[in-house]
Amino acid sequence: MTKKHCEDFSNKIIAMNDMDPILTEIKIEVTYQCRLSCIHCSSDALLSHPSTMSASDCTKIIQEAADVGVKNIAFSGGEPLLWEDLSNSVYLANKYNISTTLYTTGNVHDFKNIIITLKNSGLNKAIFSLFGATPQDHQAITRVSGSFSNTINAIRTSSTNNIQTELHFVPLKSNYRLLADIVELASSLGVKRISVLRFVPQGRGALLQKDILSKDENLELKRQIEYLRAKGYDIRTGSPYNFLLLNENPKCTSGFDKIIVDPESNIYPCDAFKQIKAKELVGNDAYSNLKLYSLKDCWFLSPFLKAVREYLSTPFEEPCVNCRFLRKCLSGCRSGPGPSDQFSANIRWTQFLVTPPCAPKPEGAPPLAGSPGIPPSACALQGQHGAAGCCRTQTTLPVRAAGRCPSQYPANTRIRI
Repeated sequence: MTKKHCEDFSNKIIAMNDMDPILTEIKIEVTYQCRLSCIHCSSDALLSHPSTMSASDCTKIIQEAADVGVKNIAFSGGEPLLWEDLSNSVYLANKYNISTTLYTTGNVHDFKNIIITLKNSGLNKAIFSLFGATPQDHQAITRVSGSFSNTINAIRTSSTNNIQTELHFVPLKSNYRLLADIVELASSLGVKRISVLRFVPQGRGALLQKDILSKDENLELKRQIEYLRAKGYDIRTGSPYNFLLLNENPKCTSGFDKIIVDPESNIYPCDAFKQIKAKELVGNDAYSNLKLYSLKDCWFLSPFLKAVREYLSTPFEEPCVNCRFLRKCLSGCRSGPGPSDQFSANIRWTQFLVTPPCAPKPEGAPPLAGSPGIPPSACALQGQHGAAGCCRTQTTLPVRAAGRCPSQYPANTRIRI
């Protein structure tokens, strides 16, 4: 890629994200109660969890969503099927011509009657979490006996009742090689699309650093996805997996067309920010809670959302800007946990999930053999890029500064940039 092409592409990315934000999708986490105890749960959900949204708060969100032109509302958790006002909320959204999606495990009593009621209320899509193709593999993640058969039966019931049904799969060290088996099982259940979601170590998952995929394991996962796609299966990957170079013209729309709302009505740009509070990022929580402010005001005035949008609209810097794979990688996902109370410093700590050989050693680290003498293109060329937002120019969010693409660090190393 020539310098001019690099500049043109960087400007294209800026133009893509430097538009007026138009809110089209809201994911509402109505409760953090759940009958499962998944080892990687980002919400730290459990059956006795106290966080549950009131029916009136959800009604307010749906009504305001209709006023600003939202097209889709997803109900999530925890397990949203445990929330008693779900059917009424789906009906209300449908009344406003808003499409609805359900994220679920299917592990509730009387699932069949519940899902039929939701369908009659206007539910459009159900997405199930599946972590293995056998009870042993799946339940090693959920830690609840019988949860596999409950989920499989729920998937079958949803599909046979003509509800658009999809699966989500989160690859960990213990299950990433099971993708092909899960795809075949899904096909037998009438499910056509499976989304592979990158594990973000937050919530209960913060304790699972050892289960994050290494560079070689991510490359093996990439080969699995390419093989399955070649066989005609619909395997989707989200933007946090852009470093695998699997998608043409990827983009990150965090805070540009969607938000997440937790049971306390706090807003977040996307799922990867769920454990990051507005005050930690921008020093205040103004326009970051839908109980205190209208959805419209939060969407346009939130300093939290504005900071993320500003970050996503800044130009790329060296070495990424001259990498011919930037078009597919986009310098990785920029969210990640850190050890500081101040998010402006916190975000400088990045959980690198793979180790591309293309940048200098971290501050205070011992010298690394061969660093930094490898050209930037080497990282994505071998499918090894995996930084969390490493190469945009410095803004109010001091991330992606020049030359901070991860190098030959030990796998899963947290380094300061």
